[in-house]
Amino acid sequence: MIKFFSKAYFSFCRQHYCQKGRVLMNLFYKICIILIIIGGINWGLIGLFSFNLVAWLFGGSAGIAARIVYTLVGIAALCSIPSLFSSSPLES
Repeated sequence: MIKFFSKAYFSFCRQHYCQKGRVLMNLFYKICIILIIIGGINWGLIGLFSFNLVAWLFGGSAGIAARIVYTLVGIAALCSIPSLFSSSPLES
């Protein structure tokens, strides 16, 4: 009886944590996509109109806030690279 209970309990925990992990990874990839879109729009504006929206919003491209945004966009792009080589972003 105890063996069955512990097996069922661990099975439940594994399913619960796997589902929670999938939700967190899905949220992570959505945040990455949003940051990549922001970066793409910014580069499009720079290329078409020589207007840097991020620098304009955050007080110049050398400002700390603008540099944080640039860094987050770069990290999001790097984190999205594995999704190019898998059929889904959550593939293990």
